[in-house]
Amino acid sequence: MTNEAAYERIKHMIGNPYNPCVKAYISCLTGRTSVVGPDSVMFIPAYDYSSESFEYDPQRISIDTDEQGMIVDFLIG
Repeated sequence: MTNEAAYERIKHMIGNPYNPCVKAYISCLTGRTSVVGPDSVMFIPAYDYSSESFEYDPQRISIDTDEQGMIVDFLIG
């Protein structure tokens, strides 16, 4: 499934509250195994380019939330 097709399948969740079980639902809808939310510990490469531990995953879906815990967008790749 392309990134665009994956986004189309999950965009209806924008505006809804985030819950950790959303990650499993997104994985089920898209077939992607790498789904991270705001509760996931994730290396942000912009802050440490010297690290060799960051693995780029073009299939990863990151769930972006606001301060109230509402889903505002999805980042794929």
